[in-house]
Amino acid sequence: MRQALLFAAVFAALAAWALRLPLVARLLRLPQVLVSAAAKDDGALRIGILGASFIARVAVVHAADKRRDVRVVAVAARDSSRAADYATRHGIASFHGGRDAYEELLRREDVDAVYIGLPTQLHRRWTLAALAAGKHILVEKPVAANLQEASELESAARRAGLIVFEAAHYRYHPALRRVRSLLLETGSNSSSQLGRLRSLEATFTMLDPKAWLGSRLGFPAEPGRDSESRQHERLKNLDRWWYCADSLLWASGSREARVLSVTEGRFSVSAQLELQILGSDGSSQALSPSCKSRFQGHRCRGFTRTS
Repeated sequence: MRQALLFAAVFAALAAWALRLPLVARLLRLPQVLVSAAAKDDGALRIGILGASFIARVAVVHAADKRRDVRVVAVAARDSSRAADYATRHGIASFHGGRDAYEELLRREDVDAVYIGLPTQLHRRWTLAALAAGKHILVEKPVAANLQEASELESAARRAGLIVFEAAHYRYHPALRRVRSLLLETGSNSSSQLGRLRSLEATFTMLDPKAWLGSRLGFPAEPGRDSESRQHERLKNLDRWWYCADSLLWASGSREARVLSVTEGRFSVSAQLELQILGSDGSSQALSPSCKSRFQGHRCRGFTRTS
């Protein structure tokens, strides 16, 4: 009897201590969490993806997997086998492939919003189509190829009473939001903690330009689309230097800008090739320079840099 009472006392003490541990407390609340998640899932935001691309996986699929109130329900791609494989690999219930794949997805009644991760020259066309279908839209940056297209999309969204949102994730990163708040509170105030803002400089570089909008990001060349391919070539740099232009305007709080000059940049690098021959076997190694992106602000008392 005494042993039973002692065991009960020890168990009660251990239980009281364990309840203070986050993991144990979470496990004990698991049934309530599951019920709550099921209720949220019934009213989940249902997303359709236009374009079975790498960036869609990074920007939408992985993010949706971490939330109970967001669900990717379908993906569409011109290549049927690519659409099927993409859906299978990422656990997406439905897919559409072929020439009319995008239209078919937009006609779905179980899609509340669409993510458009297509090349820039296709943003206007499919954003307008999605608005006509009554869908909210998250479209990859830049939202349009020029100011005229952007204004057209803004007007169309207002008329439809729908949201067109540009996918610019860096604006919401806690570190960069803190940098922006410091820059904005500094402004022209020379007595602030950082000193008066003198200039802003942004740099964005890529080591492999062909891969940026090539097959690695899910935009392989499609037969019979020569005119779009040529336009794609003209716009392929737009969503690279967009980072620089947008970050400068965003960080400074400016809504307007004037282009004073444009210079076509050139740079040269040196590569070193080392060969080591051992008998009939050998190895080779190519050393190439690193490629970094940087945002830099100059003030009266030094500078701040994020990479």
